[in-house]
Amino acid sequence: MSLITYQTRIEDLIGDFSDTTVINNALKDVAREIINILPPILLESMTYKREDTNGNGIALEGSSKILYADKGGYEARQVHAKSRERYEDSNSLFKATAKSPVFYVYDDKGHVIPGGGNLYTIYYPLIAYDDNYGVYASGNVVIQEMEPLIVLGAAVRLRMLQLIEKRADLPAALDLSSITIPEKPSAPVFSYTDVTSSPIEAQTVTITGDAPTYTAPVLSFSDFPTVAALEISASGLSVPIPVFSVPDITTVTVALTELDPTPPAYDYALVDTELGELATLIDTEEDEELARAKLSQIQVIISNALNQFNEEQVLYAALIQKAIIDAQTAAAEAQTEGSLVLQTEYQEYTSQLQKYGADVQKYQVDTANEIQVFQQNLGKELQVWQTSRQSELQAYSANIQNNLNVFQKESAEYQAKLQVNLLDAQQAQQAVSTDAQLSTDVDKTNKLQVLQKEVQEYASVLQKYSADLQQYTTEIGTEIQQFTNNTQIIMTEHGLMAQELQGLQGLYAQELQLLTGGQQSGG
Repeated sequence: MSLITYQTRIEDLIGDFSDTTVINNALKDVAREIINILPPILLESMTYKREDTNGNGIALEGSSKILYADKGGYEARQVHAKSRERYEDSNSLFKATAKSPVFYVYDDKGHVIPGGGNLYTIYYPLIAYDDNYGVYASGNVVIQEMEPLIVLGAAVRLRMLQLIEKRADLPAALDLSSITIPEKPSAPVFSYTDVTSSPIEAQTVTITGDAPTYTAPVLSFSDFPTVAALEISASGLSVPIPVFSVPDITTVTVALTELDPTPPAYDYALVDTELGELATLIDTEEDEELARAKLSQIQVIISNALNQFNEEQVLYAALIQKAIIDAQTAAAEAQTEGSLVLQTEYQEYTSQLQKYGADVQKYQVDTANEIQVFQQNLGKELQVWQTSRQSELQAYSANIQNNLNVFQKESAEYQAKLQVNLLDAQQAQQAVSTDAQLSTDVDKTNKLQVLQKEVQEYASVLQKYSADLQQYTTEIGTEIQQFTNNTQIIMTEHGLMAQELQGLQGLYAQELQLLTGGQQSGG
């Protein structure tokens, strides 16, 4: 499958266009225009990440556009450069933070504050006339959906240039300078001299008036309307990025806060002394009754101590159980609070998405309205101009015909007068010749013959002058007819090209609306 260049695709729409420099400029300008209109989400595949390490900025050099920015994963919102101080001032309520960064463009540099961040930029492609359609060179990446728009937009611009060149082919005015008016013959000088005996007066032709000249009307056309390129402001919308906080649920400990937090212990020391006395009674004094009494006392003491230990053990167990329940309650409350925070943040993000969807729909409607208004205005301006140009051309043609009619009328009158002058001279000279023929003077007869020859020569000059006048009139009529025909042909071609321009403009606007509207609705 053979490759097709951008120039070939454009010429398929508007015909041959040999100025490759102009084609390159049109492709570059249209690509830039489309990128400025398309939503950022559609341009993700063309985006380059560039790091602003310290907030001093990254040079854009007029060849790239910032789509969005972030810092540490937190999306930065764009602010106006004139307000940058308020976002850098540590005492300002608007001061940017690491979790709420901003970015701005100043002096053709992109800055992220505070302290720098990442700029996601897109380079304006420099497409050339001989680049292959559908094959992307390094640094000239465009998405596939943009290519038909780039070709259409460039064709629109180049068609407008073709219209300007076509209008330049129109002649400024009818030029008849190449047709020379025949020079009127001067009065004749005859060589006849009168004899002394019987004079004969030579008769001359007096031509009254001058040959008429054709006056061409002035051709004046109204200026072609200045049609600005379709410009649709970028939406400035970006898909909201959710930022959900992690619930801060601290470790819950079992805390004993009532009475003695020390676990109860059985006090063996309470019976140690009594047991010692019991041993003495048995071993030393061998007093059996006292020993039994001491043993009974010891049993009572042990029983009391055990009862006290059991009571403390029950109390301690109750405290332990309460502490466990309190800890479980605190953990449940912490978990509930974390869930509520997440739920609140989710609801806020849902609201952001709903607002984004509404903004996208509004932008789509605004874009469609701008395109429709542009098409209507363009159609009206071209229609008014074509009507005005046609009227002006018709008026000019009518003036040419009127002036030609006047010229032909004056030419006919002049030739009629010329014929009368010739006839008068011939009749007068004939009378003189008749009188001379009646004379027998040989000298007079000879001189008369010379005079007749000179008269005949002058009559030939007059006839040639008459024929030249007729030729002059014919040539003027031919030039006028050719001028009228050429002008009409050029205007017809111009009108057809203007209609094609309207079609290209409409198709470009329609495709642009489909691309921007369809992508945003899908996003």
